[in-house]
Amino acid sequence: IILIKRYVIKRIQMIKNQKNHIKSRHISYDWVDTKKGTQRGLLYDLGYDKSNYVKWWDKKAKILRTVVSVLDAFVAAGYIAGYQVVRQPPGGKTSPIMGVDLSL
Repeated sequence: IILIKRYVIKRIQMIKNQKNHIKSRHISYDWVDTKKGTQRGLLYDLGYDKSNYVKWWDKKAKILRTVVSVLDAFVAAGYIAGYQVVRQPPGGKTSPIMGVDLSL
């Protein structure tokens, strides 16, 4: 939980700092960098790899629930204004979660 919280705080601070010129207010969970051909995003930046888990979807769901609970705590504390869970198109409740959009 501490690593996840630290990652989320770091990302929020990067977005809030105007010197960074970060236009995206999105935290991606899992994506492929086509230039380098590598997996990127919160899961892989924190060292989670699907080849290390038999039940990858269960592990991923637990991590995503932790991220949402951390963001809920930040909203309650007034650190961020809110967030919205982003799902893969078509965007129904059964679509995979791709990340969160932050409202600062």
